[in-house]
Amino acid sequence: EHTAAASSAAQEAGLPPCDAPLASTRNSNGYGIACEHEHSCCVLLADHRFRRGGAWHTWIDYARFFELFESGRRDFDALEYSAPTPGWAVFRSDERGFDPAQTRHYRKKRAVPGGGC
Repeated sequence: EHTAAASSAAQEAGLPPCDAPLASTRNSNGYGIACEHEHSCCVLLADHRFRRGGAWHTWIDYARFFELFESGRRDFDALEYSAPTPGWAVFRSDERGFDPAQTRHYRKKRAVPGGGC
């Protein structure tokens, strides 16, 4: 159940592979895998407080944030300005984290070692 990315990240953090989180345990500690970006091999772990009505709310409603900020309140929290996560960004979506409104470019050449993404 370990992914290559999870095992690699665990190794870089000095954790043996047996201590890397398993996909089956992602809901047992108050957090879940909310989003993914396949190209970057990245996932977003989010507190279950951000899962409301069966949907993740991991995006920021900037208009609401500034409305709260400019009101003078300083006791607001992230739940008050969170917005629903677009379906294409949700973990295990068909789009795998790629915005369908953007053009995806595929490389035809081999990557240069140490050249980044």
